[in-house]
Amino acid sequence: VSVATAVLTGALLVGDSVRGSLRHLTLDRLGPVDYTLTTTGFFRQSLADEIVEPEATRTDLPLESMPIISLTGTAIQPQTKARRSKVNIYGLPTDFGQFWQTPSAFPLDPDQREASTDHLQKTGNQLFPSVMLNRTLQQELQVEVGDTIVLSFERPTNIHREFILGRREYEDLVQSLRLTVTQVITDQGIGRFGLQSSQHFPANAYLDLEFLQQVVDREKQVNTVLLSVPGPDSTDLVARLKQRLRFSDLGLVFRHNNGQSSRNEHLIVESRDFLLPPDLASALQSAATALDLQWQPIFTYLANRITANGQHIPYSTITAMDLDAHAIASHTDQANLPSPILLNRWAFNDLGLTQTSGPEVTIQFFVPDAEENLQTKTARFRLVDVIEMNTIDQQLTPKLPGVQTAGNMSDWDVPFPVDYSQIRSADEQYWDLYRTTPKALISLQAGQELWANRFGNLTALRISGLDRSIRQIQEGLEQAVLDRLTPQQLGFQVQNVRSAGLSASKGSTDFSGLFIGLNLFLIISAILMIGLLFRLGVEIRLNEVGLLRATGFSVKQVQIRLSLEGLILSVVGTLLGLIIAVGYASLMMYGLRTWWIGAVGTTALTL
Repeated sequence: VSVATAVLTGALLVGDSVRGSLRHLTLDRLGPVDYTLTTTGFFRQSLADEIVEPEATRTDLPLESMPIISLTGTAIQPQTKARRSKVNIYGLPTDFGQFWQTPSAFPLDPDQREASTDHLQKTGNQLFPSVMLNRTLQQELQVEVGDTIVLSFERPTNIHREFILGRREYEDLVQSLRLTVTQVITDQGIGRFGLQSSQHFPANAYLDLEFLQQVVDREKQVNTVLLSVPGPDSTDLVARLKQRLRFSDLGLVFRHNNGQSSRNEHLIVESRDFLLPPDLASALQSAATALDLQWQPIFTYLANRITANGQHIPYSTITAMDLDAHAIASHTDQANLPSPILLNRWAFNDLGLTQTSGPEVTIQFFVPDAEENLQTKTARFRLVDVIEMNTIDQQLTPKLPGVQTAGNMSDWDVPFPVDYSQIRSADEQYWDLYRTTPKALISLQAGQELWANRFGNLTALRISGLDRSIRQIQEGLEQAVLDRLTPQQLGFQVQNVRSAGLSASKGSTDFSGLFIGLNLFLIISAILMIGLLFRLGVEIRLNEVGLLRATGFSVKQVQIRLSLEGLILSVVGTLLGLIIAVGYASLMMYGLRTWWIGAVGTTALTL
């Protein structure tokens, strides 16, 4: 009885203890966080407050939020070269203590709790900015308060490496910071915080949010919002988010050309990522049509060389757009000819051309391959017209990173090889006068066939024929686009991390069933042994049973007497088994923390 009770009860204790420990770890890891708002890019920091603002119809729900920057990187101790990869780097606002109200979130005494926020700030005698580490990372790096570490992480970029303007070199992609350790946080509360469900203690580093925003060049922007939302479900949060999203959160910017007349006035919608995402571009075009606006898709690219008549022009922007009807007609009237191209007057004269229609023009350009290496491609075109300089729109080219602010072409800072020896004084003069004004126009179809990739095939959408104020156009487009797309389609994810974490904490292994199964032989053996011993005991006491019957006891009374004796033995055996079960369960929990740690992945298991 004792053995069966110990095994059954111990197995149940082990299973319940594992589930309870993992649940406690999840609740401690998340603290007050119920939901998270994340995206692939960055958005306004103020959005965190806007989505938890009380509504007129919902003033009873205590909503709180904390905007943060969440990155992953590597930590190095410069002296010992100790290294830890997959470090969670969090940029926290200085008032994070007000959001994380759990006392165990701070390793300091309660009366010193506010002091923990000061450790994010650089003091006057510090040589490097401050960083706080949790105990796990501190022990792996073997550093103490006052020591210096180096944090390295991938610098957030707007333009992907698969596009010509995407940065590919290590020094352009990786940001390294030398920091001073100002506090070590215990592996509890925020010291154990992590957005990924895991039983392992994470390695966390905490920086001041404003400092990290300056480092990654994202002023007043974040990529994650932590939400403490006990009432609403994700549907309510998504609805709140959709109401408060703005074009700037989507990486879209407006440019207005301030035309001299309403006929020439237009608005250009561009992406911070240089390429308009396909879903967003389609929604913009649909919204502009619904608002009775005239729109024109634009795709501008940077060519290495334009060649014609034995002459060439280095490093020029070329815009693909819907060409004038007469240019298209001139091309389609003659079959099997190259696609049409229009040169601006400066390029036409510089190439020494005399005929405005007919000459062949070749362009050379870079295209990244599947391995992100640049391949040189060429394309042939047929000149169909010349555009005068006073009629070409200088805003057809978006702001090119590393190019737009350069004083000279020789100062360009671009992520592809530039042969500066090819740049002539005439090219510098053009740059001084016209900057990134396209030197050539081709059809939109031709440009997209040459340069489109999976991130988009447009760089801008030009809205013309404005018959209302710019503000009205912008607000109308924002509302119409957001009505057509869900936050998920725009890259925003609202996740119930608490529910997901608690579900994951239950695990895929039922340890109660596992240990019952492993000890099933003992359980069956104990049950058989109990039956055999009880039967044997009765057989041995047959003389006693006969004596009881002879003295007047009925069969039923004898059965009751023997059953009471068995019950007393069972109760005593069960109580003894319960005591043994606690020891058995403690031994199994010790084994899961040490010998079989791979089964649960954590040492933080308690009975």
